[in-house]
Amino acid sequence: MKRRAVVSIVLAASLIAASASTGCSKEEQRKQREEVKIDENSPWYTLEKKEVADLYDGEDATVIKQYLGGNDDIRCFFVVPYYGLSYEEMEAGAKMENDYFVTYDGNGDLINSLDIYEALVDGDVIGKDAQYLNITGASVSDSISFDYMAFDADYETLSGHVQIDPKTGKILSHNKYASGADEEMGFFITKQYDLEGIGRIDTGLTDNGGESTLGIVLYGEDGASEPFYVNDIYPGSDVFGAYRPLITDDGNALIKLRCYGGDDLWLKADLKAGKITKADTDMSFLKGEDLDNTGYCKGVGNVFMTNEGIKKIDLNAKKTELIFSFDDCNINRNDIDSFKLLSYTPEKIVILLDEMTTDYDGMMIYEEYIITLTKARKNPNAGKTVLIAASLGEADPAVADAICEFNESSADYFIRYTDKYNVTSYGTVKDKTTAVMLDSSLEPEERGMFTDEMEPDLTEFYLDAESDLSDQLIIDILAGEGPDIIFDGYGYSCLNREDCLLDISDLADGMSGKIFTNITDAAKRDGKLYQIPLSFTLDGIVTDRESVKSGMIGFTFDSYAKFVEEECNGKDPLNMSQLGFITLIAEENYADLISDGKINVGRDVFKKPAAYAADHLPEEVSGWGDSDKNYYAEVSCLSDAFMMNLHSRNILLGLPSSNGKGPCASCACSVGIISDTSSPEGCKEFIKVLMSKNCQTGFSRDAFPINVEAYDELAQKAIASNNRMYDMYSEDMSESQLAERGFSKTTDKDSETFKKTISSCTRIRSYDAPVLVIIREEIQAYLKGDKAFKDVADIINNRAQTYLDER
Repeated sequence: MKRRAVVSIVLAASLIAASASTGCSKEEQRKQREEVKIDENSPWYTLEKKEVADLYDGEDATVIKQYLGGNDDIRCFFVVPYYGLSYEEMEAGAKMENDYFVTYDGNGDLINSLDIYEALVDGDVIGKDAQYLNITGASVSDSISFDYMAFDADYETLSGHVQIDPKTGKILSHNKYASGADEEMGFFITKQYDLEGIGRIDTGLTDNGGESTLGIVLYGEDGASEPFYVNDIYPGSDVFGAYRPLITDDGNALIKLRCYGGDDLWLKADLKAGKITKADTDMSFLKGEDLDNTGYCKGVGNVFMTNEGIKKIDLNAKKTELIFSFDDCNINRNDIDSFKLLSYTPEKIVILLDEMTTDYDGMMIYEEYIITLTKARKNPNAGKTVLIAASLGEADPAVADAICEFNESSADYFIRYTDKYNVTSYGTVKDKTTAVMLDSSLEPEERGMFTDEMEPDLTEFYLDAESDLSDQLIIDILAGEGPDIIFDGYGYSCLNREDCLLDISDLADGMSGKIFTNITDAAKRDGKLYQIPLSFTLDGIVTDRESVKSGMIGFTFDSYAKFVEEECNGKDPLNMSQLGFITLIAEENYADLISDGKINVGRDVFKKPAAYAADHLPEEVSGWGDSDKNYYAEVSCLSDAFMMNLHSRNILLGLPSSNGKGPCASCACSVGIISDTSSPEGCKEFIKVLMSKNCQTGFSRDAFPINVEAYDELAQKAIASNNRMYDMYSEDMSESQLAERGFSKTTDKDSETFKKTISSCTRIRSYDAPVLVIIREEIQAYLKGDKAFKDVADIINNRAQTYLDER
């Protein structure tokens, strides 16, 4: 998750105490930890990754494959190609029924494909005049079973359940439904869970008695059951979804509900009887386990995957067992959420990777891979020194790729990843809205059923989470039990100290001319670079170039007040409250507030924004800004910049400051080295890989890379994408209409124009949570007119300095 400035103010009184009681003095010399090397007898699995063959190679289609089931000899997918038909073509009756069942061998090579529409017509299930065929709930045992729904020539519903031979297309059985499946169920199905040949469970969010809840339908030997509603079974429960069911030995299923508060809630689904009841067995042994990626593997049973590895669930013994550790192979940890375990033996593990990415034109790309892990006779990494890496957020895809590549190429080091310090594992969920918004399994429209707005404020959760995480991480580091490398820790300024992190200025200085050195220079504290920004975003005020002076890169407070009054007709583009503005300005200028451990908020860098807020901004704001000409924005890639016309008509200027500085950077991904690591040279070797052009091009969609060559390479993709969009719109608009809407062709010159905007940045947002808390608490007396600024500044300095000295 990209962490915003608003959630970075950590209420960290406990951190002060922990740091004071457990930390070493700066004069103490801490011993380096002993190196840990990989033992030659430790297990190792070689990895082979093969893309599942694409039936539609060479055709202009986006293809989605859904894995249905199979074994080591045959894998069956449900394939849906979207050909990008125009509205006119669809109205003219262009064929939409082009879904396929496709079988592959265990190596991912194509065996056979079956056109479902033709198979249903040939089997007299539907007529040739049937339209808009929809396939749901497909599963595989010896045959493929699925529900279908279509419309005949008179738009009457045709629906039923079919079993079909995947090789011949012969219909083995057919049961017609009286009406469409959704009509019978009474709600829209959003999740379908195949239970390995014993049945299927469908779920969907719905209203039952005016209360948002979960609806469930069972499919057994006798077809569909009546709908069940969770709030009838567990009245008053805050349920908003379900995990994939666990299959029991007696051919039934146990369903853990996604809910907020209290004990875990479980249901027992009797597939044969078509009934759902409260589970009558103790499932507390699974409390706290991450069951987001569960499944059933023949010969093994119920399993689930975490960043640690593959775990088996023993329902009889009431325990879980780690049957495979991802430390024993070189697998990409960023892919784990998209894994499905296909088969497992101690000698060979087969995993399906279902991957969705987005290209520069915003098109979704669906790719499927078969990953085969085979146990090796000896560990090829024996003797390598182990480096432990941890991210304080979600592992960045570019970083995860780099770890795999480094492990393959390095002769001396091997990086293992730990998920111990993921911020989302530390917060306390205090309401259902927060629980819903943090659940990545839900679609936006599903979240909307439980929230008043699509993106409610999660500030309180992240304040608690960051506070608890920083407490634990510093305690571990000072006790010599921390990782070797941390990612995404730049927002935690409490880490930027000699007894926590190494000064790695030499790495940035050694790449002078190859990276945006103004960004790394801005990231230094008292001349030392504890964490290197690997990627970054920019934020500031977007406005028309003609409305400001030539060469201007940012506002002073006087020029900004004039800009708001004259160019914005008195409506501030920031649309911020007094306290929100002061917090943002303090974060952007934090390096100027504290130097050599001493704080002084009485200087103009803070005094002027405080005065501006008191004189010009409201105590509170409501709603969003409505200006399409002057507005506050975060720019995360060149495609964004081109869409905002920051290469031509518009410009990104820095927020008001005492001397009119340029836009401010925010660190999207950073890296630092723990001070007592046993292998500082190995960590530095890896960071050099992270800063190389090849790795940096992976930071292509959500942030700008720190490497200038990578920026230039990605600029070519952004330019081509923008020009394709321009050509598409030019088919329906004149040049004057395009210009009026801000569309224009782009060239290398335009990417260089925005590069100058990046180079004008001399600040990077930072904070020290307890200091910001003190500032926010005390400045309000000045804003309300109760105290003079000097008196408030003295109080802030005294309170904050006490914290800094104790730290």
